[in-house]
Amino acid sequence: MFVFSLMRPRRRWLRISLRGMLVALLATSVAMGLWSRSALRQKRAVETLRAGGWSVGYGDADEDAEDNWLARILGVDFVYSATAVLERPTNTLSREQFIATLRQLPRLRFLVAVRLPLADDDLQVLGQLNELIALRMENCSLITDEGRTHLRELQRLRLAHLTNARFTPRGVRQLAELPIQQLNLDLDVAHAAINELRQFKSLLVMCNYDDLNDTSDDRIDEASQRRELVQRQLEEALPDRLIMSDIWDASAPDWPWNVPE
Repeated sequence: MFVFSLMRPRRRWLRISLRGMLVALLATSVAMGLWSRSALRQKRAVETLRAGGWSVGYGDADEDAEDNWLARILGVDFVYSATAVLERPTNTLSREQFIATLRQLPRLRFLVAVRLPLADDDLQVLGQLNELIALRMENCSLITDEGRTHLRELQRLRLAHLTNARFTPRGVRQLAELPIQQLNLDLDVAHAAINELRQFKSLLVMCNYDDLNDTSDDRIDEASQRRELVQRQLEEALPDRLIMSDIWDASAPDWPWNVPE
């Protein structure tokens, strides 16, 4: 028995069969293929956005990509995720082109679309960006309460700037139920939803000064008086939680103010 025990192979855990090696190689190949495919999709999307006049950022990669040897060899899109997209005045992409491109950037955290008019159906794509932290859209004239329902999955959204939208008080309430810390609305929309906004004690509400301005010379005083009245009512309903400004204060951490061209 002693002789047979000495003849038994030791460290059997180091023995790998040919079948096991093939399975491991296959699994690695599949993972590398999926990773490469995702990186190439992102690369093409970034190229499309930049060619169309948009700026795209990669978060921390914008600072340390030059020191990353892997990013220098493979390309930044194979190492980092695009996290910020910012519309420039030179935008030439149509709404359809932009939405189709946005589908390829699932790790997006910051989105600024100032002039591009997005509609309710477009928010279905935005609602799939689960890592979105800050959303700024200023041309929301085609967006209604129905479009807002597509954003209910954005459970990381902290800052939302949605002006010129056709929200009702019900839509504002549904929007405020998201984990938003700062919400920028048109002054008249916020005033109509004053009772709904009052219920959210931790929500900071921002309103633009110019929302109620009338361009007719004979009604300037009337519009100004109305704006002052609405502002006073909002200040009374939302003490210490109302900011009147025409500049959006994006105070979320890592907000990419200087997104590279």
